[in-house]
Amino acid sequence: MMVSASECQGQCGSGPTVRVMPTNVWYCQVKPTDVPTIVEQHLTAEGEPVTALLNPRIHQTQATYANLAAQYQAFLQEEE
Repeated sequence: MMVSASECQGQCGSGPTVRVMPTNVWYCQVKPTDVPTIVEQHLTAEGEPVTALLNPRIHQTQATYANLAAQYQAFLQEEE
C-alpha cells in the first residue's frame, strides 16, 4: 500500500478526497476519523468500499438514480 498526495483531481469541491487505485474508488468529505474505517474495511481483509463515504458524483447507486427520477417527476408535475 502506498499513500501519496496529489494535485486537484477535479473533485476538490467534494472536500478532502481519497482515491483508491487500481479499483478507482473515490471517497469524499473524508475526515481524519474516517481513515481507520477505510483502511480496516476496504484496504485490508474485507476489501469492500465504505458505502457511506463514496463520492456520489462518481459512484452512483440505484438509490441515487431513484432520487433523481423522483426529482424529475416532481419537476414535471410542477410544469403542468
